[in-house]
Amino acid sequence: RFPQNTFFGRLCHFINITDPRTLLVSESQIAHARTLLQNFHSAKSRGLPHGLSESDLWAAQKTLDTTLHPDTKAPIFPLFRFAAFPLTNLPISAGLLYNGSRATAIFWQWVNQSYNVGVNYSNRNASSAMNTSSLFLAYLAAVGLSCGIAVGGRSVAERVFARRATISASTTESVYRTALLRSVVPFVAVTFAGCFNLVVARQTEVFEGVQLNDQDGVPRGKSRIAAFRGLAQCCCARAVWTAGVLVGPAFAFAFLKKHFPAIARTRLRAVMVELSLLSVALVAVVPAALALYPQHACVSADALEPHFRSVHDARGQHINVFFFNKGL
Repeated sequence: RFPQNTFFGRLCHFINITDPRTLLVSESQIAHARTLLQNFHSAKSRGLPHGLSESDLWAAQKTLDTTLHPDTKAPIFPLFRFAAFPLTNLPISAGLLYNGSRATAIFWQWVNQSYNVGVNYSNRNASSAMNTSSLFLAYLAAVGLSCGIAVGGRSVAERVFARRATISASTTESVYRTALLRSVVPFVAVTFAGCFNLVVARQTEVFEGVQLNDQDGVPRGKSRIAAFRGLAQCCCARAVWTAGVLVGPAFAFAFLKKHFPAIARTRLRAVMVELSLLSVALVAVVPAALALYPQHACVSADALEPHFRSVHDARGQHINVFFFNKGL
């Protein structure tokens, strides 16, 4: 529906994908949407079926895009769909920002990585199978890394800020310095652990490669180079939305607190303002970060393994570009 070769087109597409109303779609509605589109494609030459409009077909396509895995066509568990991502990440992000001790920091990093491994696995490229034991090891490794960075980074940041406060004890601590302490340490922990979680949860793509198709959708083999490219783009998107969700609202709140002190006059008012900023960031930044790259990526044959440079299609023509699902 939206052109995927422009950022704006991809942004519109992912705003559609992250629509939380699609979480209420039932199995019968999914089945109806699938049947509707199958009937349309089988009778495409005769035009639209009687009683249906083009908007009905796009609504059916949206239902399938938001609920089914693009490779397996199996329903994705609702909690792990990207339509649920902003809703579930509101309490998680608040917990990462408002943790007051090492114990709570570890708890929220555990919650975050537990959720992330479910999202990463559910939205992977499914052309390579992954066993349960490997997924569990990926989960343990990501949780350990995120908790280690969170605790270690917090200790380093606290020592740095304590030293600076001692040197300039006569001055009031900057609200921006507080925002830095509250947001950057969780950002570093979440970004590094999130990317590690992503790569380990999808490790079969690294070792076996992802399935490449030609322009007709015919499978042409697996490529590890394409897998690395897809994972790198997914990691970049995660870093962008993590910065937008954890760092952006913290500094925005610091700015408002400095110039409009009334918003922080009571603890409840301050929390409500910051949670509002966090909600806006989640709704705006996640689709924008996902839109940085197309989900169904293309790659030149010259950038792939040597054997892809001599592949020909059914018409005997040399294939210059291959396509693959990079996952989300």
